[in-house]
Amino acid sequence: MAFFIGLVVIVASLSVGVFAGGGPTGLINFLQIPSVIIVLGPALVFLFAAAPWERVKLSLKLAFSNEAEASEEEIERACQLLNSFGVVGLLFAIIGFIVGLTLMLQDLSYPERLGPCMAVVSTNLYYGVLLRFLCYWATIRIKNRMLIDN
Repeated sequence: MAFFIGLVVIVASLSVGVFAGGGPTGLINFLQIPSVIIVLGPALVFLFAAAPWERVKLSLKLAFSNEAEASEEEIERACQLLNSFGVVGLLFAIIGFIVGLTLMLQDLSYPERLGPCMAVVSTNLYYGVLLRFLCYWATIRIKNRMLIDN
């Protein structure tokens, strides 16, 4: 329950900060579906290719539920999987940023479009860092629960 409350507080604080900085338009500017696809798509493919479905399911259960039971080895593997998921998401965010920046800089004939284009390109990094943070938080939560149980 504390995990979900913390998640709600984080999302609310980010949303309020974005809203305070740019109003409703600021929130809409952060909802870039192409950036979400660039970051989450390859990360999800990696997640399901790197481990069998049962391990993915157990990792998610350990991250989001207090009732999940697992051995110490399974817990360590779950933490490694979630950590790798966050790292891959961050790496693809950087790749998306570089690709977007390259495409943007190919045509500088309209300098007034440079700012809005840079804002869109930067959302890749935002989503990548956010995914990395959430995966880090989940692994810390799992490890702390393992320490409490032992």
